[in-house]
Amino acid sequence: MRGLWCDKDVNLIERHQDDNLWVDAIVTNIDLLPNNGAYGTLPTELRHLRYLKSIQIYNSLISGEIPSDYGYLKDLKYLDLEGNRLQGRIPESFKFLENMVQLNLRNNYLTGTTQEHFDPINQMDKLKFLALDSNEFGPGNIPEFNLPELGALTLSDN
Repeated sequence: MRGLWCDKDVNLIERHQDDNLWVDAIVTNIDLLPNNGAYGTLPTELRHLRYLKSIQIYNSLISGEIPSDYGYLKDLKYLDLEGNRLQGRIPESFKFLENMVQLNLRNNYLTGTTQEHFDPINQMDKLKFLALDSNEFGPGNIPEFNLPELGALTLSDN
């Protein structure tokens, strides 16, 4: 299933109703088909979907930087932006993504050193899968990191 998913989780709805909002369901997943023709930049407005658990926009023509606002989506567990034209660095605010389980940023144009990218990632204690291969990281060593749940790491072709 692809597209926009909503969750009828009673706990989430109650959390929203505490804000005096009428809510029947909450957007939790965004999943676009690969090669969907999407282009432009990632919308910063996704920060308003504060209960997002998953963003999958891969093999598209998305360019620009990853919005730092995404680092404040505290329920985000899966971020897959593989195969786009993203540039810049992983936002420092990603250190707040404590529930992140899978981060896939392969096949983009991310730049910087591996140390700069690992600094925010190093706070993701629940991270199990990390793919940063086929980007444009500068030379350097893989820094020490403390990711106790990490089972898969790919850094080739940088």
